[in-house]
Amino acid sequence: MQTSKRELFESTRIEVELSEDDLNSILSHLVDSEIKVGIGVTKDRELIIMEKKKKENVLKIYSRIEDEEDRETINRILSDKKILKRSVILSILSAILGGIGKKIVVLPAERLALVTLYRYLGKRGIKIADLISEEDFEDADRLRDLIRNVMFISYRFPKPIKDFINFLDNLDEFSKKFENKESIEERKEFVWLSELIENEILGGKIVLERKEEIAQPILEFELADGKRLDLHITSTAVKELAGLVLYFRYLIDKNDYLIIDEPEMNLHPEAQVKLLEIITMAVNRGVRVILTTHSPYIVDHLMNLMEGYDVKDKIDDGKLREYAFMGYREAFISPNDVEVYFFTEDGYVKSILDVEERIIDWETFSKVSDKISIIYNKLLELKRM
Repeated sequence: MQTSKRELFESTRIEVELSEDDLNSILSHLVDSEIKVGIGVTKDRELIIMEKKKKENVLKIYSRIEDEEDRETINRILSDKKILKRSVILSILSAILGGIGKKIVVLPAERLALVTLYRYLGKRGIKIADLISEEDFEDADRLRDLIRNVMFISYRFPKPIKDFINFLDNLDEFSKKFENKESIEERKEFVWLSELIENEILGGKIVLERKEEIAQPILEFELADGKRLDLHITSTAVKELAGLVLYFRYLIDKNDYLIIDEPEMNLHPEAQVKLLEIITMAVNRGVRVILTTHSPYIVDHLMNLMEGYDVKDKIDDGKLREYAFMGYREAFISPNDVEVYFFTEDGYVKSILDVEERIIDWETFSKVSDKISIIYNKLLELKRM
């Protein structure tokens, strides 16, 4: 959990139920999966290697010994069955996850701040801390301690946040891979989704600005008239969606898992439902999406998109915007490709989607809406008295 309060989660258990179809799907991918996990003193000194190559169905375990100290360390590891058992289980789980999807990509709730602060939290920020510790600045000790404290905090981030920072920190490398025509052509269906967010919701483009005086490119927002703004002075909506634009442009691929924490944050209701349509189009292109939401607009419009799936071919091209906000037929989604769950107050998770009726039982939202109406009507009654 990456928290100093580790004792809070000592008894935490997560149970996952897999159907026979789920297991068969996973097992069918395992042979094609490649895995390599090491146990050792440091990442660069892995003493026991667990490895499975593609097209093989055997997990090989072997040691790497350079000196007597390594031999003693291996003996200690092998004498502790818990460590060895945990490592084997992690190896198998890694192989299973490799069979489920190519990547698991998370757009965390903290994305608004991270797109403006990643330059200070990534590897270049750490390098700055190291450089300052070597220089003779006035009151250098206090400055060094301050920066090292900031760097320590960054190391305490949960993995999804670290991964997002790392992605932003390496945008120059990612972008250079896809600047040639061949790469753009290979990714055009996902690049198009990034352009939809820019054109239909943001009204401008997320761009990488390379400046000679700055080693690392910076993110800017280009308006329709060509003027550019530093990302930190743009609207919260731009900062919220910048990460998703960049993911679609450079990273997301078919069979990947995309996890979005509350996609509706800081968005106008119309922007929320447009973004939902872009998400359903991503699903229809092979991306597997998991999202959390508190938005009744997203829940209601998802029912529309499921209801319209069977009749989408009956809609005239010129009237598509009457049925979908952006007017794209592929925004409609099969109810069989949707699952909706509600986290109850007593800690259970239950399905609230009726696939046959295309209805989501969104009682948690409707109760509030009903109570607001009741309060309004009671206030009107008081005024009439």
